[in-house]
Amino acid sequence: MATDMGVSLTTGGGFSYTSRRPQHQSAVVAGYFRTLPSGSLPPQSFFLNSSWQSNRASPDVSAIGIGLYMMLRGSDDQAASGASASTPIVAGIVTLLNDARLRHGMPPMGPIGPFLYSAHHAGGFWDIVDGTNRCFETPVWTNDSTINDTCCRYGFRAVQGYDVVSGLGTPNFEMLLRHAIAVGRGSTVFV
Repeated sequence: MATDMGVSLTTGGGFSYTSRRPQHQSAVVAGYFRTLPSGSLPPQSFFLNSSWQSNRASPDVSAIGIGLYMMLRGSDDQAASGASASTPIVAGIVTLLNDARLRHGMPPMGPIGPFLYSAHHAGGFWDIVDGTNRCFETPVWTNDSTINDTCCRYGFRAVQGYDVVSGLGTPNFEMLLRHAIAVGRGSTVFV
């Protein structure tokens, strides 16, 4: 995520033009629109059509996505970045949650979206409250580069709670685990 100072990698969050918003996102996205400071959304002319505000928001969650060193062929000298690095982290967390549920005699979770959004209220994520997604990957930064070389005029900003820059936040595994077991037992955990 960018802090308007140029970055080597940033998120591409926003709103779909084709996918309708799922019910489990409705409350948090409405909260996002209420929380944003006045005038901080891109102007309507930025969007291809006016339906964007009622469509699916992304991302759902965030994870570290740059400079993750991998063990390949006995060597750890290669780093991965982007969704190719962060998506397996989240998938691994969901796998561990399902494994714990199975060890407790519970079925694995089905579609993960409703669980993630219910876990938001149970302390399941570390909130990211600062930054924007208006800046993009910097191929080469030189002494004469300026912020205009890596940042767009418009983007979205992070706020307290859900936002389309970092989603619900980064996973808090301990709380997600407690919530996954509680939901499996028919109760919920709120912090």
